[in-house]
Amino acid sequence: MADVPGWTPLPSSPLPAPVEEEPLDDLPFWRHPYKIAGLLMLVNTLLVIAEGVLIKSNGPIGTSPLPILFDLVIGGSLLNGSLRWRTWAIVRAVLGLLLMGGLAVSTGDFCTPVMMMCWVGGLVNLLVGRASGLRIAISLGAFAIYALAEVLGLALAAAGVI
Repeated sequence: MADVPGWTPLPSSPLPAPVEEEPLDDLPFWRHPYKIAGLLMLVNTLLVIAEGVLIKSNGPIGTSPLPILFDLVIGGSLLNGSLRWRTWAIVRAVLGLLLMGGLAVSTGDFCTPVMMMCWVGGLVNLLVGRASGLRIAISLGAFAIYALAEVLGLALAAAGVI
């Protein structure tokens, strides 16, 4: 085909060369998306434990120790900077949203799934790909909305209102 007039060979790759990224180990904590995700998982674990103690959930699943154990192991691993459990963190968060959100909707509770979407969306946003500073800020904002609603619910439960 080289003798065909006007023909030029295609470049070996149509994609641009990859950009060299800053290694994750060199990032300060507040810029390390996986470590932040690990911390958020541990904070969520504390909120879930507090909810189990104050509200004594007796739903279809109740307060099972298994998700708490998963969150402690996965969150602690991410907080240490290990990416070994990153995929499991995503799977656990999404399956938790689908299962618990679905159960909540089946009982007519539409607030819980929305709050869970804030929590899971923020977590997954941190764990997929390489989160920029803007994505980290958005994830922290989504988690803050969830955490404030959770703390408000816990305060109301402690006061005996709910």
